[in-house]
Amino acid sequence: MNDRDRKYSPPLFASQIMRYLFPDNGEHSPIGDFREVYTGLCKNKGKISARIWYWGQVFLCIVHFIKNKTYWSRIMFGKNFKFFIRNFNRNRFYSLINITGLVIGIVSVILIFTWIDHELSYDNFHVNGENIYRVLTELEDENGETVTTKNTPAPLKDAARDEIPEVVNACRWSSDTRVPLKNEDIKFYEDGISTADPDFLLMFTFPFISGSLDDAFIDKRSVVISERLAKKYFVDEDPIGKLLNWNNWQMYTIRGVFKDVPRNSHIDFDLLRTFQIEKESWPAGFTWGNFNRNTYVQLADNSDLRAVEAKLTKILHNNNYYTKRKNFRLKLQPLTEIHITTGIHNEIAEVIDMLYIRIFMSIAAVILLLACINYINLSTARSISRSKEIGIRKVSGARRKEIIKQFLIESLFTAMFAYIIAAVLAVILIPEFNLITGKKISIDIFNFKFLAASAIILFTTGIAAGFYPALLLSSFNPLSILKSSRAPGSSGSALRKILVVFQFAVSIGLIICTIIVYQQLNYIRKMNVGFDKDKIIYIQVKDNIGKSFDIARNELMKHPQIRDVSIKFLLPGETVSRNPIHWQGREPGNSVYMNLNSINYDYFKTLGIDIISGREFTREHPIDNQIIMNEEAAKFLNLDDPVGKPIWVSGNKCTIIGVVKNAHLKSLHYKIVPELFHFSDDRTSNAMNLSGYIFINTDVTDFAGSVKAVEKVWYEINPDYPFEYRTLKDEYEKMYRGENKLAGLFNYFTVIAIAISCLGLYGLTAYTTEQRSKEIGIRKTLGAKTSRIITYLMKDLIKWIFIANLIIWPVVWKIMNNWLDEFAYHVVPGIDTFLLTGIVSLLIGFTTVSYNTLKAALKDPVETLRYE
Repeated sequence: MNDRDRKYSPPLFASQIMRYLFPDNGEHSPIGDFREVYTGLCKNKGKISARIWYWGQVFLCIVHFIKNKTYWSRIMFGKNFKFFIRNFNRNRFYSLINITGLVIGIVSVILIFTWIDHELSYDNFHVNGENIYRVLTELEDENGETVTTKNTPAPLKDAARDEIPEVVNACRWSSDTRVPLKNEDIKFYEDGISTADPDFLLMFTFPFISGSLDDAFIDKRSVVISERLAKKYFVDEDPIGKLLNWNNWQMYTIRGVFKDVPRNSHIDFDLLRTFQIEKESWPAGFTWGNFNRNTYVQLADNSDLRAVEAKLTKILHNNNYYTKRKNFRLKLQPLTEIHITTGIHNEIAEVIDMLYIRIFMSIAAVILLLACINYINLSTARSISRSKEIGIRKVSGARRKEIIKQFLIESLFTAMFAYIIAAVLAVILIPEFNLITGKKISIDIFNFKFLAASAIILFTTGIAAGFYPALLLSSFNPLSILKSSRAPGSSGSALRKILVVFQFAVSIGLIICTIIVYQQLNYIRKMNVGFDKDKIIYIQVKDNIGKSFDIARNELMKHPQIRDVSIKFLLPGETVSRNPIHWQGREPGNSVYMNLNSINYDYFKTLGIDIISGREFTREHPIDNQIIMNEEAAKFLNLDDPVGKPIWVSGNKCTIIGVVKNAHLKSLHYKIVPELFHFSDDRTSNAMNLSGYIFINTDVTDFAGSVKAVEKVWYEINPDYPFEYRTLKDEYEKMYRGENKLAGLFNYFTVIAIAISCLGLYGLTAYTTEQRSKEIGIRKTLGAKTSRIITYLMKDLIKWIFIANLIIWPVVWKIMNNWLDEFAYHVVPGIDTFLLTGIVSLLIGFTTVSYNTLKAALKDPVETLRYE
């Protein structure tokens, strides 16, 4: 470009827009005409007028370009939609298989990702959530392993707020045991009772419906309740200022009503009271030596977490020398990670292992991939039926990118129809899905997040399913297509074999995983846990039943259905304290800590735990300073015969009077730990009234009669409390809720994966046998027997399934062994599980293709060869 041309050049940015609108920049391009007019205007009217004119032309061209693009896009959309409908009608059977497979896959993805979104959304509704942390305590146990617990000393809250500048606010919160509430004649047991500091409502976001936040805890007998509880106990009345009887012991005044706690909150409660009354009645529980509170801190923005942790640990060590000597550490856990963090000792929040979320994210992706594979396999296998169409379109001038675009649009149409059906089915199936997961999840199809996820799933599915078939079909040479009745790549595709093997490998893998999960759950159910969990019912110690325990026990023992009765603080497996112990032969000053449990007479007899040596606590023998231990403790002490030997517990000399058999009082995820048991005759304290239980060994053959006998005695002694019982079996099975949900989900999605794989295999077999009908007819004419033809048609299937088994077995072995390692006691998967699954996969494959294979093998060759 010479200087003169450069002098009269249009604006650079406007020129670039023109070049985009008119990419064919030749001699006769409109761009040249615009440039000539622009040059003339520059000479006659000046550059400013020329630039205004040129930009006006750019604007008009943009408007024309958009209108033109919209018009032709609408025309092409209509044409492509007609192609789709025509192709659908022409091949209804195969199109329905494709759409059905995609519907099943997309429904699964919607349900799984709705569940995952719910699990990952816990605690994200709090305004200050990003800056709130829970304080955890880390310590080393007697085996040198790090134990993490949510419990911290009660005074830590005030010390952290006063001494650490980064701490904006702090509070304590604890979930109380199940207690009865009463308003006149309305009385129920309630689980959602909690205790917290007043600042709890400032740190966390639980909006009030009525009442004032400032007056919520105006005195020690003030409480706030949920909207649910207000309707339950006061119906349509305004509860503010009304009294509510707590545990038949305290009268509390309602100062506020808050919205029901969202389902995705690890803190779940219906009634909130302060620590003041508890602190007055149990001051020892609020000392630095008692780790029994959950502490939360709110930090300033951009705080250094490691520095705050160091300051918290220093505060603990300064106030408790023992923690410094034993290297206790305080850690900060982000609020939004509490629900997805496992391994916290004494955790009361519902948690889920991130491993399970990753597993089901993978399952969702794989199931959708299986559905896309069906589409790819059938589309490429049916290439011969579309080859003439492609050849004619190419000869007529269609470019490859236009054919690719057509097939991708057809795929997107298929995915769109499948998605609409799938979304409706997902809404219908969500209640059933909630039963499997134990959640209360809903699907809001107009939610922005759901719509955005839908668009991503729809686009991904359409492109993934249609990309390869579009590339393959658009690559055909029109000359070879129109000369031959056989499309290139229409048979013997290595890719189709690989995809079929992949489908079967996934299905086989899910079957094996499901079997192993069920084997472990069955192992848990049938394992001898060392106590009579099936026979034990328990009731809470409430008021008169504790004071009158001896009377209640004597009345209960009169019934033939009742075998034994005992009383204990906390449920079996729950421990209130770990105490330092010494024994003969142990170096002085070198402490070991063990769990110390408080029990009453006949505890082991009632639970059915065998005495190995010595005896348990009896009314005929003195009980002062006596200790019973389990086998694991005796093994740890390395004493040949512990009975009669001394042991020092918290500095007090005691005598070992018995050793009991190990019992799995906790989940099989954990090893049995050394346990000590001392006698306690506490039946009436506040702690016993809140967390004490009476255990009753019943006759399982007449369980209903046993319960009726207990209920009768209860109402004779405790008429003001509603009767309620639970079983240790139910309590034990609660420990495996996560595994039971996992089994249900595995079962559900294994069936889906198998259904999709079989659906695709059925469609592919139907098409390939149809294409080989002439070959089969010739073989039969030449004398081939039906059985030989069936074997011939089935041999590829056997080979594919065999290869799929060989590929997936080592993968599943590794994955499931990692999962089983989370249990201290578990099954060992045997080769029989894998062989059985291999046989099952063969049967599934044979069943899927048998109809089409038999139909092709039994067909009269005259029918297949009459047109040759």
